[in-house]
Amino acid sequence: MVRDGPRRSPSQGTNTCICGHLITAPIRSTYLSTGVVNEWRCSACGNHWETIADPGAGSTKPNQ
Repeated sequence: MVRDGPRRSPSQGTNTCICGHLITAPIRSTYLSTGVVNEWRCSACGNHWETIADPGAGSTKPNQ
């Protein structure tokens, strides 16, 4: 499946792989002024993808 734009997701929570496997947590999160980039990897099929979450939408970014 080809997507025109980045996948959107909450900054916390689960995501689902295209194979149907439930992913319980991102492997990495990067906090940017434009939003949170979550990196996901499926342990069932090895698929890898990124999602973007809107800034401030349940973010767990530590105070600086």
